[in-house]
Amino acid sequence: MTLAKKIATGYFWTFIGNWSIRLIGIGSMLILVRILSPTDFGLMAIATLVIGGFDILTNAGIQRYILLQANVDSQLLDSSWTLNLLLRTIMIVLIYNTAGFAGEYFNDTRLKEVLEFICITQFVTALRNIGMVLHIKDGNFKPQATLSVIAKISATATTIYFAYLLENYWCLVYGTLTHVIISVLGSYYFHPYRPSFNFKFHREQFIFSSKLMLRTTAGYIRSKLDIFLVGKGFGLEGTGKYSVAQEFAILPFAEIISPATMPIFSGLAQYKNNRKILFDKTFKYLTLVYLILIPSIVGVIITAKQICFLLLGQKWAGAEDIMRALALLMLPFSLQPILNNLYDYLGKPGITAIVDWLGIILICSTLFLSLNTVEEFAYIRSAIGVFIFLFMIVLARIVIKLPIKLMVRVLLVPCISSYAMFLGFDLLYINNELSPKGLALNVFFGAAVYALIAFFLIFSFFVEFKPGLEIP
Repeated sequence: MTLAKKIATGYFWTFIGNWSIRLIGIGSMLILVRILSPTDFGLMAIATLVIGGFDILTNAGIQRYILLQANVDSQLLDSSWTLNLLLRTIMIVLIYNTAGFAGEYFNDTRLKEVLEFICITQFVTALRNIGMVLHIKDGNFKPQATLSVIAKISATATTIYFAYLLENYWCLVYGTLTHVIISVLGSYYFHPYRPSFNFKFHREQFIFSSKLMLRTTAGYIRSKLDIFLVGKGFGLEGTGKYSVAQEFAILPFAEIISPATMPIFSGLAQYKNNRKILFDKTFKYLTLVYLILIPSIVGVIITAKQICFLLLGQKWAGAEDIMRALALLMLPFSLQPILNNLYDYLGKPGITAIVDWLGIILICSTLFLSLNTVEEFAYIRSAIGVFIFLFMIVLARIVIKLPIKLMVRVLLVPCISSYAMFLGFDLLYINNELSPKGLALNVFFGAAVYALIAFFLIFSFFVEFKPGLEIP
């Protein structure tokens, strides 16, 4: 199978899986936001924040390390599975014994019970079949996509059932447990490999994993620190609105761009020793990414009020301003995984930690500002995200000689076209009706203006654009 076919096939199944999951998720979300309160979502957002932090520490780049190896044997698989199980067991003990402190910090004793229950899900997760990584390494994403959809359907059915029965946050907890159980059982159905204990860990894996763990830990803290600060400063209701608004604000990235991350990483790994081809293919991918994401940012900003009113309902009033601000986070969120791939290929996995720690410092600096609302915090967070996006480009130029001129070319067409789309809404036409018809008309008009200007620019001025020719 050629590289292009391998990546395309991997993206297809990942895309299908993610969109199936997203459609199911949106359907369930539209039901749940009318049954549960923002406080319930805020409670689960904080619980997920705590659990996710420990999860990052235990993951330790195990899957990514395996994907980078030319030859994978049963000893590597078994030792990786054993290492993951040991780390997660330690994590479970830590979570259980610190759950009370988390409840006290966020002034809600319910958090302690939720965290203790979720410890069960974390132990079950540790038993997942490591053999599923081999499917990904071979470019076969169909089993993973199929399993993810099955698990999502099962979890959604459980969540909705208990939502109507209990009408509180426990429905989300039971749904999470169902998802984990189905995912683990399914992993043994979809791959014949059966892991066993092996304590002969690879030294290289420890070195790689330690660097990657620092990176992922810093990255996780940076991406979730805002939830932590909002939870402490604006309560569970503010946290719920912030987390749900963010989910919808970055939807184009999460469901269109993010599914390609693993297929791209797996497919381009074979070119890690050929800098010219590696950069050439990366910039072609970046071109497609920003042709989609930049107009999506403008679209979310324009239609945020309609999205919130139609999809979330009256109890989520005010979330549209948060959504508008956080849409800009798609810029750094989309660039970072691409640069992470390049750093890993070129043997510099720890570089991204610099970006993450800078982001952490800047986000923590908001503590010294007099912010009265969640909306104000969201706009500050958005400004930090744009600054981090620019800093990542400059750092990549210094460390791996990322061509700045090519980045400008990649961004120029979508930025000009998106600005024209914004002017079109401002000067020519915008439908302010809070109805499906009003939203659909705005989406159609914006897409038409953007496509017209983008095609004109591409075929008039950028026909000769060939990224690979200028790579040093």
